[in-house]
Amino acid sequence: DGFTDLPAEMRRPIFVATTKDVVGAVNQRIMADRQTLLQLGDQLEARGRLTLEEESLAAAIARRYGLDYALPEALLGDIGIVPPRLATAQAVLTTGWGSAARPMSNNAIFGRRMAEGYPTLVDAAQDLARLYASHPDFAPLRARRREIREEGGVPVAEDILPLVGPFAEDGDAYIAQLRQVLDSPLLRPEGETPPGEGVLE
Repeated sequence: DGFTDLPAEMRRPIFVATTKDVVGAVNQRIMADRQTLLQLGDQLEARGRLTLEEESLAAAIARRYGLDYALPEALLGDIGIVPPRLATAQAVLTTGWGSAARPMSNNAIFGRRMAEGYPTLVDAAQDLARLYASHPDFAPLRARRREIREEGGVPVAEDILPLVGPFAEDGDAYIAQLRQVLDSPLLRPEGETPPGEGVLE
């Protein structure tokens, strides 16, 4: 109560830190689900089939991300983490750095299901992960995540940013706004110096 009325200098860092933590918690769940799928894939390769219990487990993971049942390898291709900085930037745009009463009161901080909202912020972040894992418009985003994983990397905000345009009606404008938010001091990667600062002339 009263969070949206806090002065910006107090509200903004709390909002950013909390949102990053929430997305981080969902990413931990995603990584656990991916580990389970990897293990199921090993079992499938070793035995040539999955047990009914293992198929049920894979189906439950698929449903969590809005996907139909598929073999573990296929599910692994679609399910992936959401970069916390990117999701936080999306929340910043939706809520005005946590100042907009409606999305804040409904936990709809990413701009989804604004009317009915979510029971918790974690549910909102899980829904965002589900959207990126299953919606046809984000197939290029999923393909980029796969490429980065195959190269041994972890997707960061800048990797995925150009591919989130379908989230808004004017995708180019949305991406440009997100880019500005990501370059703000509170969202800049730790240790990164803004252009023109810390440079010897």
